[in-house]
Amino acid sequence: MSLRFAACALFAVLLLDARPASSANDPKASPVSQTTVNRNAVVGSSIGPAFVHALGPRAVEALAPTSGLLGALVEIPKGKRAEDFGLEPLSSPHIARLRGSPAKIEAFGRAHPDLRIEVAPPLHPLMDRASRWVRAVDATAVRGADGRGVLIGVADTGLDVTHPDFLDENGNTRVAWLLDLSLEPGFAASLHPDLEEKFGIKDDFGKVQAGRVFDKFEIDSLLARIRSGKCDEKKGLK
Repeated sequence: MSLRFAACALFAVLLLDARPASSANDPKASPVSQTTVNRNAVVGSSIGPAFVHALGPRAVEALAPTSGLLGALVEIPKGKRAEDFGLEPLSSPHIARLRGSPAKIEAFGRAHPDLRIEVAPPLHPLMDRASRWVRAVDATAVRGADGRGVLIGVADTGLDVTHPDFLDENGNTRVAWLLDLSLEPGFAASLHPDLEEKFGIKDDFGKVQAGRVFDKFEIDSLLARIRSGKCDEKKGLK
């Protein structure tokens, strides 16, 4: 049983203009003028589906090599709701989540050509450098800010719950809840099927394919198995 849980970050998007500029056939047009025309032409266009279509049979390999189900963000028009389009609402009323096969993403784009649809590409973790970029090291050194008394929500590509930073002074986990989208739902008799149904990754037919929810008690139990030698990250449960 792996303890390096992966939680997808759905908020990184790739913006590509798939429409050719109107000046593309003008040999006198400068690259700058073509870029300007392209940017202005993208008003309510289906950028994501066009990108998926351009990738063709390589779309899954490039965008969803693990689950085979692509993730996309859809801008919801004013006065409408995500549910009006059969989509899952997010914290913002103007953004919804769309998941499915490349065919489903393309079909949704054809059915709703006036909606902005952005496809989320795979992420490249750089957490070993992020603390320097956001000057967290300076905050600790100058102001003594160490995070005590703060509850944090993380949408990330992975979490090593065995790391000392995620353990308290007694060796118990500091993680209250964890959604692992790299595992199948219900793994090892899930205690939270309702949450997995709500937040898991569903296929084109609405069946949950990935998404396992762990609470603090379950994580502590797994940590205990690791310490006792009954659980190995590479070999799984013994």
